[in-house]
Amino acid sequence: MIMKRHLLLSAPLCAVLAFAACSEAEIPVYDVSSHRLYFTGEKEQTVTFQFYPGTDTYEACFPIQLIGQQLDADREVSVEVVDTATTALPDEYTLSSPVVFRKGLITDTLKVLLKRSARMDDEEVSLALRIVANDHFAVGYPDSLMVKTHFSNLLRKPEWWTEDITNAIFGPYSDAKYHYLIESTGIADYSGYSLTEMRKVRDAYQQALDAHPEWTEADGSPIELAGY
Repeated sequence: MIMKRHLLLSAPLCAVLAFAACSEAEIPVYDVSSHRLYFTGEKEQTVTFQFYPGTDTYEACFPIQLIGQQLDADREVSVEVVDTATTALPDEYTLSSPVVFRKGLITDTLKVLLKRSARMDDEEVSLALRIVANDHFAVGYPDSLMVKTHFSNLLRKPEWWTEDITNAIFGPYSDAKYHYLIESTGIADYSGYSLTEMRKVRDAYQQALDAHPEWTEADGSPIELAGY
């Protein structure tokens, strides 16, 4: 009878041990003596050169996170262009060479210089980059190895241009109206501004429009703001 009781108890125990072994196998564990890299933060960006009047370049930045001990010397990082997800031409961006992860840091930054070209007045292009293993680094989390940036010289109606902004401040949205607003104020994002603050922006914009009669809608008609 004692033997039978022992056998009955051992079966559930084996099941628990088997489940524990299976669970441990599914959790990725990285050797802290090794060095692995992955992208952290936003993995996708959208840039329009319209937001940066007077310049034809923009520096896109993507944080890279280190898994493992801090480096005792600068080490080169291998980054490749993902051709299947890239439409930008080689002369429309510059990736620093070599890409370096600096000693003593846990987070460093991949910087890419985006360059405006004539075709971006009519279309958006994309650049996808991926971290790959080399002699200095293995790769980290599989779903955090690639980043992508979309860039152009196009404008889109921003989220902050709400019905209230249309009715009380700027009137109906148009690309020309938004373009000259940015040119006159140097500001593209008015998220968080109160209506009182936006009225001051509108008044300053109207003064700029009065001073620049050549600033018109695409069809040549005057740009009209709400309240004027």
